[in-house]
Amino acid sequence: MRRWRSAAAVLVAVVLLTGCTTGASESASDEAPPNSGRPTENVTEGIDGDASGGAGPDSADREVIVQGYLTITAQNPIKAADDAVRIVEQAGGRVDSRSEQPGVDGDGDGAVAQLVVRIPSDELTQTLDQITELGEVEDVSINSTDVTAQTQDLDARINALQASVDRLLALLRSATSTTDLIAIETALSERQANLESLQAQRRFLSEQVDLSTITVDFGSQDAAPIDEPEGFLDGLVAGWTALVGFLGATLIAFGVALPWIAAVAVLTLVALLIVRAARRSRRSKNTAPQESNGDRADTGNDAAAD
Repeated sequence: MRRWRSAAAVLVAVVLLTGCTTGASESASDEAPPNSGRPTENVTEGIDGDASGGAGPDSADREVIVQGYLTITAQNPIKAADDAVRIVEQAGGRVDSRSEQPGVDGDGDGAVAQLVVRIPSDELTQTLDQITELGEVEDVSINSTDVTAQTQDLDARINALQASVDRLLALLRSATSTTDLIAIETALSERQANLESLQAQRRFLSEQVDLSTITVDFGSQDAAPIDEPEGFLDGLVAGWTALVGFLGATLIAFGVALPWIAAVAVLTLVALLIVRAARRSRRSKNTAPQESNGDRADTGNDAAAD
């Protein structure tokens, strides 16, 4: 009997546990969302949608400052600089600074010109392409700096300060005591000064983003860097050019030094003539006393003989 009772108790417990498990699974299935059978597709669609939808506005809202420089060799650097100014102004930009050094003659040899131009960012590529056509490009460097985080921080601080200033202005209009007026005006002046400083920084960044800064150096052909020879013929031409240049420089140096050499030769000849004349005068003076002494000795000997 005890065995039967224990077996019945075990059977009842199993039935109860089975019923509880079934109820829990049914309640969980009832609480699950209708599309719970496709969780992977939903997650993937959500990520793709965020990536595709969010990448566009983020890239469009980026604030980028572009700076760079160009080195261009032109036949006439001064005229090339004039053309570059015209191109920049037609694109809606401006010239911040310009410096020129004319060449030795009117052909542009030895001339140098430098421009610091501000070009609208949306016209930068097209404008640079037109400027590079003015001569042979020797060096190019374009650098970009992303200031999106800095501009967003400035915008947030400006909005917060503007809201604070508006609240202080409302309090100022409703103030009834002199003490309150003085305290509110002091706080208002401080916040307005900070607000104007932040607004000035924001305007400066916006101007730097809207107009890219490019420095353009124009040089003449004789000041251009020498290209490295790539083969035997190029090396032969380079060697012959160097030899001709060396001979020309030597002739020029000899022509410059020739007047000095002639002057030094004339002075040396005059000095030698003076030295020789001095030596001759000394010899004549030394021989004259010896001859007079010899005449005296001969006279004395003749007297003694007499």
